[in-house]
Amino acid sequence: MDTAIVVFARSPEAEAKRLTRDHRQSCLILEGLVAHTLDTAMAVSDIADIIVACDGPLDLDRHAPKAVLRQQGRGFEARIINAASDAASLGYKRIIVLGADSPSLTVGDLRDAVSSEAELVVGPASDGGVYLFGLPAGDLDLLRGLPWKLASLRHRLTERARTRGWRIARLATRRDIDRIADVARHRRVIESICLRFLSVSPFPNVRAWVTLEVARPHSRRFAHPRTERAPPSLLA
Repeated sequence: MDTAIVVFARSPEAEAKRLTRDHRQSCLILEGLVAHTLDTAMAVSDIADIIVACDGPLDLDRHAPKAVLRQQGRGFEARIINAASDAASLGYKRIIVLGADSPSLTVGDLRDAVSSEAELVVGPASDGGVYLFGLPAGDLDLLRGLPWKLASLRHRLTERARTRGWRIARLATRRDIDRIADVARHRRVIESICLRFLSVSPFPNVRAWVTLEVARPHSRRFAHPRTERAPPSLLA
């Protein structure tokens, strides 16, 4: 196949500290989101090869990606560009990078991304980042020096593409899970995902937990992504 979808995922253990203060709860949420992303991606394996780029152990028992790559580099930009470059080195003409923390991601989103004829495909995240981006494998230099952890990421990425005269396709906007308020807002769908893939709810005392955590205004936002979030919100 000409297209590779690179699922850019950090291990739940590595990411857990950015969500709730309950380590086990955070791990369950993130593990469920990764499983949901992989399951959604595998549903389009008839039109694109699925590659996983991870920085630690992931449960892949339910899935059979074409390849598993180890994230390389110091810092988010380095890891995400290297993951895309490593996938391109396998001979693909087009690379789509997909973050692993969007609970509302659909198979339709990915089919639209793969079938698009635009040079740049962007899956906008509601915070200004992106949960997905796709571009020709020979043009990965477009990704260098972008504000990966800022809300201006999507604007800067599309601005660069326009300067090259590229066509840009925009997918449906999705919200990714970057902070505690996102978890509370999407509790029901997150719980459904975890029950489906893990057979356990991360919210045994949901009312008390949501009331306690959302009331803390100082909860800090975490921004994800070979340079030193994927696709902010994948990447941001």
